[in-house]
Amino acid sequence: MKCTVKENARYCLMAFFVFVFFFFGCKTVPESESENESYEFTYADYKIQPASYKIPGDGKDNFTIAVLPDIQNYTRKKSQKDKNKKCSMNNYTLLYDQVDYVAKNTIAQGGPIVFAVFLGDMVQCLGRTTCEWGYANNAVKKLDSLIPYSVIIGNHDYDKKVEDKEQNKDFLVGTKKFEKYFGPKSKHFAGKEWYKGHSQDNLASCIVFNAGEKQILYIGLSFEPSDEELKWGQEQINKYHDIPVIVATHGYLDSRGNFIGLVNHNPVEGNSAQDVYEKFIYPNKNIFLVLCGHAFNGIKGEARRADKNIAGYTVYSLLSNYQDRMDYYRVAGFSGSPEKSGDGFFRLMNFDVKKKKIYVQTYSTAFDYFETDEDSEFILDISDFSKRFGW
Repeated sequence: MKCTVKENARYCLMAFFVFVFFFFGCKTVPESESENESYEFTYADYKIQPASYKIPGDGKDNFTIAVLPDIQNYTRKKSQKDKNKKCSMNNYTLLYDQVDYVAKNTIAQGGPIVFAVFLGDMVQCLGRTTCEWGYANNAVKKLDSLIPYSVIIGNHDYDKKVEDKEQNKDFLVGTKKFEKYFGPKSKHFAGKEWYKGHSQDNLASCIVFNAGEKQILYIGLSFEPSDEELKWGQEQINKYHDIPVIVATHGYLDSRGNFIGLVNHNPVEGNSAQDVYEKFIYPNKNIFLVLCGHAFNGIKGEARRADKNIAGYTVYSLLSNYQDRMDYYRVAGFSGSPEKSGDGFFRLMNFDVKKKKIYVQTYSTAFDYFETDEDSEFILDISDFSKRFGW
């Protein structure tokens, strides 16, 4: 059959649209994901496996720390079906599932988890949206009476933002909401034997928790901590001078593993990550781990680095932040625009004292999957613990 020029043009146009549809509209699942037929993830760097095994931790020489970063998109008011008819679900339920998992696997419930830390940004909209603080508080209290835990302040956890026209900057001021819900006088920490103290501004905290037959000192610092706060932290380390120290602060590493610069959210001059390292981390031989959130580049919210302190011992710094991930909406079959949440991911740090290793895992309660790429599942060597602490 002979085609006219007009018909040829029409066929060519149809062929073009078919090409565009298949080239741009279809996702090629990487080989590493192809076995998971019911889970086709948006982002190519996902590498996952079914959570068919329990987290390790049996015996006195094994214990686990849970690390929950940047929960603001779980608690965000606009991401709740109860508050926004455009949403397909209540995002806070993903957070509650995370903390339920931690609670069920605490040492008090026969599991290996002995400590948990929330890495800040408990809310999205600062102090002006009370319901967000309520969601965060309801999640945290699931751990009450089970294990020691910490909540540090993030840049979204201040009361309000104030514009300084002279300096052309927006400052974050006020901590009344944070102190009400997560300060030292809150129900979470007041009167707890393991809560050993707090800084003068009520934002930094000191905790000692049992880790198998050992103890670990934890120092939670505020966002861009002041010199006064670092001095207070030093006093706590001097007081507990012979045990390992973990430090957490909201902002410390970027997604490439570099120290972040000073954003100066606060009217009072704080310290950049480099300053914190030089003034506080490096001079203290017992600090072996620094945990942080805050930074991300799209879904890239994981990084780590290893530095040497003044005594030549290794200090590991780990960034984890999954707040920009939103695959759960599509996988669950919800219609409409997906909401950023974090897809239920958080960190499990499994210590094996005999082997002198920390096995770091990244787990999603939403998918019941472990993420196993090299940024998400790795081993930290702590063989120097024998010399440092007699472990």
